[in-house]
Amino acid sequence: ALRLLGSEPTRRRIDLLLARAGSAVELRQLEMAEADVAEARLMAAALGDRLAEAQAALVEGEIRLNAGDFAVAADMFEGARASFAELGDEPGEAEALRQIGMSHIFRGRNVEAEDAVRDALVRFRTLGDRRGEAWALQNLAWIAYVQGRTSVAEDRIAVSAKTFEELGDRGGLGWALGLLAFVRFHQGEH
Repeated sequence: ALRLLGSEPTRRRIDLLLARAGSAVELRQLEMAEADVAEARLMAAALGDRLAEAQAALVEGEIRLNAGDFAVAADMFEGARASFAELGDEPGEAEALRQIGMSHIFRGRNVEAEDAVRDALVRFRTLGDRRGEAWALQNLAWIAYVQGRTSVAEDRIAVSAKTFEELGDRGGLGWALGLLAFVRFHQGEH
């Protein structure tokens, strides 16, 4: 699609670059993701598209998170959250909050992580964003798991997995069931 679209800076090209970057992050192909985000950021700046700049910062934060640069990722997510809030983009702000929570999880800051993800969960529910809600619940389950609250984790995973299944989101379902396997292992179910 990017080849067919051409190299002119357009919002559609930015969207495709960020989508490919997001996929590259999931595949842990961080160099490819970085190149796509860099191009998207340049185009967004050239177009004066502040929303696209915030979306690019969110993906760049995911790259930094996956590279182990947790503090940098948190800064990227917070910058994106502030931009989304200023622009009135509630879905973007909710996702940025969830990602801020993820950056706290990786730094062992479980209280801050839970606060951020709970805030994101409330926003996703208000927006009717079931996928966002399922991811937030999966993240809250992870926090409960690392705190040793396995029954709470299991309850949250059950709701998350059910929602992912209803949405046909096999990736989300796989993450939820993978976490459930860890929970069950630590509950003594081998």
